[in-house]
Amino acid sequence: MKIWEDFTNKVIQYISEKRDNLIFILWGNYAKSKKKLISNIHIILEGHHPSPLSANRGGFFGGKYFSKTNYHLKNIGKSEIKWV
Repeated sequence: MKIWEDFTNKVIQYISEKRDNLIFILWGNYAKSKKKLISNIHIILEGHHPSPLSANRGGFFGGKYFSKTNYHLKNIGKSEIKWV
């Protein structure tokens, strides 16, 4: 729905403008289209959507999004996430 898209776009922009050292993980083309809303001071990881159709064709698995996130967190002096 258009109302939710407008709302989420404004939330993404607001967070991007008001916070430093964020890591955005954009999975799938729709999520990647939101890249233009994110300031270039942040880290953006992009990949295929983790849906079974995309993931099973080799688009998602092996992207190491979680270890890459932890790598970047460590580099900016933040605690790593314990992904379970």
